[in-house]
Amino acid sequence: MATNTKQEWQDRQTNIALINSLQATHAVTFNTYKMLTYGKTLHMVHEFERRMNRQIFGTQSKQKTHRLTWIHNYELKSGNAHMHSVVKLSASEAETFEKYARHIWHKVVKQGTQGTKAKLWIDDYKASVAVYITKDGAMVATTA
Repeated sequence: MATNTKQEWQDRQTNIALINSLQATHAVTFNTYKMLTYGKTLHMVHEFERRMNRQIFGTQSKQKTHRLTWIHNYELKSGNAHMHSVVKLSASEAETFEKYARHIWHKVVKQGTQGTKAKLWIDDYKASVAVYITKDGAMVATTA
């Protein structure tokens, strides 16, 4: 495990507090099994968000009040660029999310990289997730 500077440690603590303040219900790992740039990975994750919002909210997804709120953390150091993310879902949103998320992610990855090994892991959120997903990378919060 890498040694952090005092500033890096403080930044990580701030990020952990931010993630916990979202009161997320689900932790999600977006993986493509390809070495993609931060920009390309983020673009694909945002496209997933757009499609997922449309699946959950229908045409209302064009309104900012009808979008899921996410926090993503891009991890590169593992040699396998991927995103660890958290999202807050109501019970009905969670049902739709769990039904369609893997299918949507697979389509986004196939369209964006011609890859077929897309993986999406979905877990119930626990406070320890915030510690894990901030271990490396660049964090971004979105309401795509």
